[in-house]
This record gives sequence, C-alpha cells and structure tokens, in this order.
Amino acid sequence: MNQTKSRLYVRALCEGAILLAVAIVLNYLSKVVFANMPNGGSVSLAMFPILLYAHRWGLGQGLLMGFAYGLLDMLLGNCPGSIGELSALA
Repeated sequence: MNQTKSRLYVRALCEGAILLAVAIVLNYLSKVVFANMPNGGSVSLAMFPILLYAHRWGLGQGLLMGFAYGLLDMLLGNCPGSIGELSALA
C-alpha cells in the first residue's frame, strides 16, 4: 500500500469518528429541542453527518457509518428495545 492510499484511509477513519460523534450529539440535541411534537413523530438531525460522510466516501463507507451509528445509539439507550431500556425493566 502506498503512502497516499494509507493517508486517505486514515483521513476517512478520522472524519468518520468525528462525524459519528457529531451525529450522537445532534441526536441528543434534537430530542431536547423537538421533544413535544403536536401530532407525535420526531425530527432527528443526526442523519445529516452520516449522509455527508456517505456522500464524500461512498456507499460502502456510508453503510458502515450508519451501522456504527445504530450500534452506538442502541448501546447508549436511545432506540426502542435498547440495552438501557431493557435494564430499566428488570
């Protein structure tokens, strides 16, 4: 592997980690700002960094980023049926 390709892989990894952290923070902020919608439903601003990453680095990297976001969202207890929600029931 030449040095230019390895720099691109490191850049993609670092950009993905930063945008994943931004997506998690935006998820928490969107739950605070848009807490009570009049007819139910929700607005999530967390998809914008994931879409930006997928647009810049391609479909495969974007799918991996979406999987990582979903896994972190589940582990932090934000989605229905998550680990945090199941431990609160016990």
